[in-house]
Amino acid sequence: MDPKPPASLYALAPIIAAAILLLIAAAPLEARAEEQPLDYQILAEDRSIGSREAQITYLPTPTGELRLLQGWTDMLLPVAKGTLRYRQRLGARLGGDRSFSASLDTAGRVREVQARQGSDGQWNVTVVDETGAQSWTLEATAVDLSSPELFDPERALRTLQQVQQLKLLSAETGAILEGPVVALGPTTLQVGSSEVQAERFRFSPPEGDMTLAYGPAGFLLAYDFQVAGVLVGARLQQLPPPRTYGTVLDTPLTAGAVQEEKIP
Repeated sequence: MDPKPPASLYALAPIIAAAILLLIAAAPLEARAEEQPLDYQILAEDRSIGSREAQITYLPTPTGELRLLQGWTDMLLPVAKGTLRYRQRLGARLGGDRSFSASLDTAGRVREVQARQGSDGQWNVTVVDETGAQSWTLEATAVDLSSPELFDPERALRTLQQVQQLKLLSAETGAILEGPVVALGPTTLQVGSSEVQAERFRFSPPEGDMTLAYGPAGFLLAYDFQVAGVLVGARLQQLPPPRTYGTVLDTPLTAGAVQEEKIP
């Protein structure tokens, strides 16, 4: 029997982030990760329509640094018949055993997408919406990045510089968005009170072009994309503080310590 689809984004939000929050809280005080906030203003038709708040958490482990992402997006899209409310809650593990869990509420219609990469490189993807649940497996070569990894300063820019054809696993739908990537050259962007040199790319899947601008530290500074037929832009409001680097954990933390909750 298929699991019952979730009824509320707010009910799902604590479930998605629970493992991440528990992991950070359980770490010894001296080993707790650094946190870097990434807060974006979302614009359409030259006016603010919402925000995206994200936080990257860096947790040291005996086998290397673990990066965790939490994000919340809330915007009112201008559409032909008024406005469309779009809300997303996201939790992701970046690097190592990569995974994410996302809930999307579009005008009261809720979808949850979960994906996890196994030790064999394959991705297991599950999507739950009002029609029920579907699951499938993707080969390692089918995914270059997941959409949460576009915010990963350690992976996103490096990948975009290396590929000519990007395969992006969408946290909104669970589908693969595939298309060419073209480097657009350098530009200068105003981020808060700072002028930042940025490297720009255009990603062109059939679903619509996306432009992405990354700073020299690898942070996503600005991006434009299509949502429900509306061209939306997001701009980072302030550069995150520089890393100070933490201490090594006193107790082992295995790769299997981060586990998302199962879909209800």
